[in-house]
This record gives sequence, structure tokens and C-alpha cells, in this order.
Amino acid sequence: MNPVITYNKTYEERLQEFRNILINSSQEHIPSSYVHKIWSDYVELSIDFSGWFAIWKIPRLTCEQFKIDFPVTVFVCVEQVNYQKLAATVKVLADDSDINLTSKHFIVSLIELWPTKKQDKSCDIDVSSTANCLDILRVFYLYIFMPWDLDEDDSVNWVNEHLETRLRLFYDMRTSKFPRHTAVHLKKLLTEARHLHIRQKQCTGDGSNRDVINNCVRMMQIRNEVEFLENPLLRNALLRSREHLSLTRKSNEPSHVVVLQQGKVDDYISFLNNVKLHVGQICVQYKPSLDIALANAITDDIIILSNYKHSFGELCALQDGGVLKGLYSKEDTIICSSKEDNMLDCCGNITFENLTIQVEAAQCGLCLRRGIVTLKNCKLINSVKSHMCDGIIVSSGAIMNIIDCDISGFDRAIVATSVSQVHMTNTKIENVNYGLTIYDNSTVKLNSCQFKNCTEFAIGVETYSDLEDCSHGSFDMLKMFPFITINNVTGENNRADCNINCIGNIDLIQDLLNSQSDDDTHEDTMDTTVVHLK
Repeated sequence: MNPVITYNKTYEERLQEFRNILINSSQEHIPSSYVHKIWSDYVELSIDFSGWFAIWKIPRLTCEQFKIDFPVTVFVCVEQVNYQKLAATVKVLADDSDINLTSKHFIVSLIELWPTKKQDKSCDIDVSSTANCLDILRVFYLYIFMPWDLDEDDSVNWVNEHLETRLRLFYDMRTSKFPRHTAVHLKKLLTEARHLHIRQKQCTGDGSNRDVINNCVRMMQIRNEVEFLENPLLRNALLRSREHLSLTRKSNEPSHVVVLQQGKVDDYISFLNNVKLHVGQICVQYKPSLDIALANAITDDIIILSNYKHSFGELCALQDGGVLKGLYSKEDTIICSSKEDNMLDCCGNITFENLTIQVEAAQCGLCLRRGIVTLKNCKLINSVKSHMCDGIIVSSGAIMNIIDCDISGFDRAIVATSVSQVHMTNTKIENVNYGLTIYDNSTVKLNSCQFKNCTEFAIGVETYSDLEDCSHGSFDMLKMFPFITINNVTGENNRADCNINCIGNIDLIQDLLNSQSDDDTHEDTMDTTVVHLK
């Protein structure tokens, strides 16, 4: 392994760094149109031109372009830095054997590069200066400088108008007083804004084009929401109102919220009788839609859905804990979303029960960052055949329980990253490319599970162990791994029931997932057009 260089800086330290770069330039009035020029000059003085090693974290959109799984990190050598474009030409030195990028050249954004601690001693490289400059640049372009800033009039002094308020927001969202789900939502908005900005640049500029108009409208919506949170008075008022709501209900049991969509009276009566059987005499709240129920929920609430198709935007406070359930069979109650990143983004102890979770546009159906998530009697399906996405990704330290479920239609059904736990009971995975992908040092227990019609493999193990024979075969091969326990696991019509992939000593994914700075920039790296050089 070759760890990357990371930093843990205070608000005051970062503010001083930005001021030294921006205000100490040749002019006092800094419009947004001049910011890029300042950074180009600073980077030229601080980053070595060539010869240094780094980990390149490939952005999601680029992974889609090359048809490789996200997240992916590769070990590269920087051959040339283009200071004016804040980009670099890199040569891939090592990668996962499955993606075959070794020895190829790419032009990538500088903020996608993380210099490694170990460098070639024969080269005169100031890796500390390079790494520190990239850290400052990355935070600036991910969280401080917004895509819509370039639309500002040059009479506006960008530094005076935005620097301190946005940097304060950047640090506030990492404190305990800032709700975790709000911080995650804000990061997603910023990522979406960057994606929209890329799409706008790629469009022809024809104002009659519906996509151009939709992108502009969505960008305005994101800008309004972000600027609301940037304002310290409005932000504090929002946080106080959420805190007050939480305190007024903290002494009580979790609230039960019943979502009733438009329907017939007889259907209401039947459903409410069923609700009564489950909650008894407990007081319940009624909401007309799942979106409204989630927007008004607090952590640990229990939301009960009628047998209907319910759409929503964000899990909001429920992503930190709670229950979302139907009362009938898994096919009767459907939830869906138009989100394009993670449909269910989970950070706490959450249960989904008696539901069909229908993934339509998201890159991932359920992303478990931390905590414990239980899927019980659920169907998780990719409903758009032309749309390839992942089903479940379980991050390091998180626990995923899957009981009596059906999962189908995905590229990768389940990914268990290092130091995660996945427990599956009486569950079927079918019509996917990759069933269950397991990384070293995770804990996986499978009981009475079936894998069917997996075009690549049912269960795959990505190991750093130096095994003599890495190949594919039956499920019995899994017995060599002490962290995997299987009982009554069957396969049908799979290309391979089991696949063992030895990925060597270079940890291409965990370097950035397990060794992080406080700025969390590993989660959303700026996407950029990657040019494949001949």
C-alpha cells in the first residue's frame, strides 16, 4: 500500500490560506472571472511539473464513460501539469486487473489527484508543497467556488462576497449541531450542480433545447437552496427550528406517520383497520404523500405506507434512523425516486419492510455509509433495463441485514467493502452481472440464499492475499476465507458460482476510503472531461 497525504486543518488555517492566495494577488478587487487566473499562477509556483506519484480517484461520470465500476482509484505517475487548465497528464502504473488501464495516459483534473507519501527518491520532488496545494485547491473548487459564480458581474468582489460565508458553512456542516442528513443533502446538491455545469458546457447553447432549459431551471433551484444555507442567519434559524422539533418529541415514543394517497373510501377503511392491528391505540399522524412525511419527520420515526406507488426526493432525517414500511406483501407497496445518485442514502439504524424499492435513475439503490440497515421482505429492482446501476453498497464499518428479499436487474447486486458486514437470509439474487462482491476483511454470512442468472459471477471475492490459484468455481471455494460463512447457498445458470480475484498488494480502493482528511472531499470529487491520449 502507498498511503496518500491528507490534512486536518482548522477554519482559521484554511481562511488564512485562501486569503494569502486570493487577496495577496496583484489586484485588490477580485471578480469571479479572475479567480481561475489567480489559481493558475499559484499552482505553477507550488506544484511540481512532473515526476510525482499519486492516487487518481476516477469520477463517477468517467467510470460510466469507460464502463468500469465506481468507485475506482488507480496509481499514476504525473508526466506533465497544465497549470493554465488546472489539469495534468498522467500514466496509469497500477490498477485493478479487471479494468485494464495500466500504461494508458489520461488528462485529469488536478483535484482528482492525491499525492502518495512514498515518491521516487531519485527525483527532486517537493511532495509536501504539491500535496498541500492540491488540498487547498480541492476544497476551494468543491465547496467554496460555485458553478453559478461565473455568471456574476465583474463589479462584485468575489472574495468579500463569498469566501468567509462559504468556508464557515463548510465547517459548520461538520459539527454535531448540523444535522447529518442536511450535510449529506448539501453535498449532493453541490455534486449535482457540477454535473449540470458540465452538461451545460457540452450543449450547443440552443435556447430552445428542452435539456438546456431544464438544466438552467434545476441549477437555479440548487442555487437558491445553497444560498439559503450560506446565509448564517437563515441557516441558524433552520437549525434551531429542527432542534426545537426534536426536543419537543424527544421524551415521547417515535412518532408513527401514516401516508395515505388519494383513493377510495373502502380502501382507506381497509388500510386503516390494518394500521390499527399494528399500532393499537398509539396516536398517529397522517400525511398525503411520502415526500411530505419525510420532510416533516425526525430521526427514528416510523412511516407506514398504504399499498400504492410512492415517490420521494430525500430520506431527510430518516436517513439517520427510523422505519419505512408497508403492511402488505412486498409487491403491493412501491417506493421510487427520480434521484440520480443514491436512491436510499443511509447513515444510521434504518429498517425497510414489506416494500418494492424501484430504482429508476439512481447510480445506486441503497448506499449504506454507516450504521445498521435491515431490508425485510423487500424487492430491490432496477426497473429500467437500459440503465446499469448498483443495488447495495455497504461501506466500511456498516452492517447490512437482508432477510426474505429479492434483488434483480443490477450490474452489481451487493458490494461488501472492507470491514463491512453483510448478513443475508432466505434471499434471492437474479438477473444481474455480479451477485455479491466481497472485499478482504469484511464479514459475510449467507443462509439459504439463491443466486440465479448472474452473467459474470454469483459471489466474487476481491482479495489482497497472495493466492497461487485465483480462479472461478463452486461455492466451496469460499471456505478458504474465514470471514465468509455460507449455509445452503445455491446457484442456477450463472457463468460462475464463485470467482476469486487476487488484486495484489496495491490497495486501489481503500487508500482513499480508509485514510481521509477532515474535509470529506473523497465523497464527491469534481467531475471533468477525461481525454484519452493515444
